[in-house]
Amino acid sequence: MNTDLVTTSELFELLTKATRDAVWNWNLETNMIWWNEGYTTLFGYNTQSVVENDIASWVDHIHPDDKDRVLSSIHQVIDDGGANWADEYQFQRADGRYATVYDRGYVLYRDGKPLRMVGAMQDITERVALQKAHEESEERLRFALQSARLGTWELDPIQGIVSWDSRCQELCGLTNSPSQSYAQTLDYIHPDDRSRVQEAVQWALNPQSGGTMIPAFGL
Repeated sequence: MNTDLVTTSELFELLTKATRDAVWNWNLETNMIWWNEGYTTLFGYNTQSVVENDIASWVDHIHPDDKDRVLSSIHQVIDDGGANWADEYQFQRADGRYATVYDRGYVLYRDGKPLRMVGAMQDITERVALQKAHEESEERLRFALQSARLGTWELDPIQGIVSWDSRCQELCGLTNSPSQSYAQTLDYIHPDDRSRVQEAVQWALNPQSGGTMIPAFGL
């Protein structure tokens, strides 16, 4: 029995070293929390932080805008006898800046009583920033298209379907036709231009083209 416990402890220690996440172990009876070395790596705290500390050492670093929501959600899981918890929030680094983290945990029970909660915190700051930049770029593109009153279309090369936005339908007189086959679309192109357009589309589908149709064609 002792051998099994030692083995389990060793496996847990190896797992905490194998991940870059900030792994934590919260003793719900003593209200103390332990962090692995990933905590110092991700957030810049000194090695003295990789010991058991009062749970306030975690709570105090949650951004004020997120604190009430995070604490409410984690205690609701524990109080309701749940097993899994997850949330996304801002967590303060050692230099005072805030990282966006995705945190998730699992509650351990004995005879129906919650004893421990173990989990891992992942720094997703860069991913969130990239997603935000992508959304802002798409918003600027939508604004530019609306301002210029341009229409857009999209070709699904697998299904062979062309989808039109409302402005493109309006410009081309495609009433109530949000999509149609690629072959039907080619029928709208003047016979003198059709082969050149087909060649341009095929070139755009070639990875070497970078996704650009050259030269530009209109329908």
